[in-house]
Amino acid sequence: MRATAALPGVGGAVLAVALVTALDTAEEYFGLLAVDWGVPTTAVPLAVVAVPLTGAAGASLGGAAVRLRAGALAAMLSAAALLLAAAAWMARPAGLLAVAACYGLGQLVQVVVGARLQQRIPSSQRATVTSVAGLGSEIAAFAVHAAWAVGQAPAIAALVGLVAILLPALLRPPGSVVRRRGVRR
Repeated sequence: MRATAALPGVGGAVLAVALVTALDTAEEYFGLLAVDWGVPTTAVPLAVVAVPLTGAAGASLGGAAVRLRAGALAAMLSAAALLLAAAAWMARPAGLLAVAACYGLGQLVQVVVGARLQQRIPSSQRATVTSVAGLGSEIAAFAVHAAWAVGQAPAIAALVGLVAILLPALLRPPGSVVRRRGVRR
């Protein structure tokens, strides 16, 4: 853990990976959403098949998106949050298409954020730092479960939006200068 904190720009990237990866936990609830939105239990697998397919498509586009700025990644996560919120507001089987699009965007961002972390880690510390990020994602997943328990899809959408807001700060390049009110830090 000390090695992670000592590397410039790695701590924020580790936290970004942990938070974005934890959001993936929400997929466990998509079948429940389908049932709540009127999909017969026997049809749930077919109704949610677009979710992992769209997730795979989003992840496969991660390589092409690796040069996007943190603000663009945050915008994608914000769009994912809005899609999930809109789907929850609709509360209809058709909303599962918006859920799938949300998941695809999330997977794309997850791949890019993971790549950013790997770029910042010296090869001698890669296993340790990656393990710290994995542990962080497991811990952060509790927030996703808590959000579901408190407010289901709208609460998870809010959590995705919160991560989107934090993302640019967490992915700030090492050595960047932050200016606030004329003060250099």
